[in-house]
This record gives sequence, C-alpha cells and structure tokens, in this order.
Amino acid sequence: MSSVGTIDAITFSPAAGTVGNGTAVAGIGGDLTGGVETAAIVSNSGNVTLSASTGGGSGELAGIVYLDANDNGHCDAGELGAPNLTVVLDGRFSVQTVVSGRFDFPAVASGHHVISVVSDNLPLPWTLVGDGRLEVLVTTRDRTDLAIAAHRPR
Repeated sequence: MSSVGTIDAITFSPAAGTVGNGTAVAGIGGDLTGGVETAAIVSNSGNVTLSASTGGGSGELAGIVYLDANDNGHCDAGELGAPNLTVVLDGRFSVQTVVSGRFDFPAVASGHHVISVVSDNLPLPWTLVGDGRLEVLVTTRDRTDLAIAAHRPR
C-alpha cells in the first residue's frame, strides 16, 4: 500500500452511523496531496477502508500586460509594462497590475477560466489585443503565465 499524504484530523460527523450489517460510516477531514473534498471510513467486521476523493487542486495564474511597441505579439526587452490596470478573473476576482505591468492570482482552481483586462488606465493611443479578454487553462500545481499585449492602432 502506498501513501499519498497525511490526514491531519478525523472528525466523526453527527451523520455518522451504521448502514446494513453493522458497517460504520463516518466523514473525515484532512490534507492529502491536492486537498480532500470528501472522504469516508468504512469498517465492516474489523476491516477499515479509507476512500478519499481529492479536490480539483489549484494552480497559479500570473502574467504581464505590456505595450507591444513593435507589434510582434511578444514581450521583448525594452517594451514597457502597463501599470494600474485592473485584471479580472472569471468576472469575480480582480487585481491591479504593478509598475512593471505584472499581475498574479496565487491560488486559482484548476480548470478553464476567463481573464479580462479593464483598459481605463491604458495610455492613449494604446488598445488591448482581443479587447483584453483571454480564455486560459490552469492546471494543478502549475503556474500559467500570460502575456497580454496592447498595440497602437495604425
């Protein structure tokens, strides 16, 4: 048998009890790698089985909003970041870009997300590529880095 983590606490809920043939059922809480959302201990005739369902986990989402001076779609050396812009995650959570144009969401649930940049503080005549909206995939325990370009209309 292999171990995937540690269980910090065992809490028997008020709903703990028995189901058919004296099998005891109880909920537990703890921390396995990736986190535990649900778990159960089942004891039948002295045998104990632990089954756990790990949570979806989380990752980090970070990036830069930059002024793409040469309009090549890459953040090159010498291109400035866009400070004081609001970056919105899934229409619910927001952060501001710092002086360098960088932003960070340190703990984001794994899965598909939408990032939107509010361009109110973007210097004129710059505009965000794709209206500053990106769909991204965050994977468990990984860092997803984004580079969001602003360009000058020609």
